[in-house]
Amino acid sequence: MFKSYTISRMLRGGETMKTLGFVLAFVMAMSVASFADTAEFDLYGTSKNMVSLPQVPLNSDPLEVFASSSVDPSYNITRWTGVGYVSYDPDDPTGYGNMLLGDGFWCGGSKNAVISYEAVADGVPDSNGQMTDMWISLPGAGNGNGGRHLIGTPFAHEILVDKGSYNGDNIFFTDGTTLLTWGEACQDPYNWIGPTITYWTGLGYDDVWYDGSNPEAMSLMPGRAYWVATSKDNLAMIIPAD
Repeated sequence: MFKSYTISRMLRGGETMKTLGFVLAFVMAMSVASFADTAEFDLYGTSKNMVSLPQVPLNSDPLEVFASSSVDPSYNITRWTGVGYVSYDPDDPTGYGNMLLGDGFWCGGSKNAVISYEAVADGVPDSNGQMTDMWISLPGAGNGNGGRHLIGTPFAHEILVDKGSYNGDNIFFTDGTTLLTWGEACQDPYNWIGPTITYWTGLGYDDVWYDGSNPEAMSLMPGRAYWVATSKDNLAMIIPAD
């Protein structure tokens, strides 16, 4: 799900972007207990929700993640593969795979449910206890023209998409060589991504705009999933921890 790139540009006052792969390797090397937390989030008051995990589960088996909730994941959780949907089948659990940070999914049978599971602390702390920036892979459909991606917010706190420039300057995209703000990536000459990402409200779809055009949705919210459409394969979306 997450992919590592070498990027020379620095962000946030000179602190190097860290990838989730590096951080998880660190977590495995340290005592897991020191990072243990309980992740909990409420679902909408509808029977169908487009959601994501806000923290890395200590046990990523879907049955374990949903064990304390009223939701049975069997045939009720569905992820997008880039070319089609896959639902969790208890007779073939490997077909769906594990619950991953940064991965959005549809969740049925979830009216007024509360999801609670044991997790790594918010932001996957580094060796200094600081949250780390997250990279989400946007591979595309494999035809060179990008595609649709159902991604999740990889934090348990709200993330502003813009810090006042009206140019989406708090969300970044990279193709492995060039690093762009959302505003730069959605405009000429790049046009890697659209000016909106879309979320499900429980009653229909709404959009987060890179420039804050929707004052009701200027942040990425924990537990929520988003559709991201790209026009180029093998991009990565970078979401800062702050």
